[in-house]
Amino acid sequence: WVLTTPLGPEHIAAEHIKKHGDGVRGINLIVDNVEEAYRDTTAKGAKSVQPPTVLEDKNGSVKSASVATYGDTLHTFIERGNYKGVFLPGFEPVAKDLLCRSAALSFIDHVVGNVEWHSTFFPKASLLRA
Repeated sequence: WVLTTPLGPEHIAAEHIKKHGDGVRGINLIVDNVEEAYRDTTAKGAKSVQPPTVLEDKNGSVKSASVATYGDTLHTFIERGNYKGVFLPGFEPVAKDLLCRSAALSFIDHVVGNVEWHSTFFPKASLLRA
């Protein structure tokens, strides 16, 4: 799990927190085929944010693509089958990170996507009203 929090008010994560409070802006999913995941989700109504893209460094290549589904949440598909590095291209291992302390996080039991009533992704909500 990679969790990001802003170090200053200009960071993109700070804008999301100002607008929504604590929460998740991006969910990354490891997939076998980025092109297929992107094609299938956009065909079903997800909006393209980043078409399939290849990132490379000395450790190989990673494919990724991002879509928007509801609210400001992004879903990014990651295909790592041709990559042997520590995380993603451009990242290098460090002996000790002086900015981070262990959060002693053992597991995450679930991730929730809150969808607005009457949105295009929850069209039957109007049927539930009294």
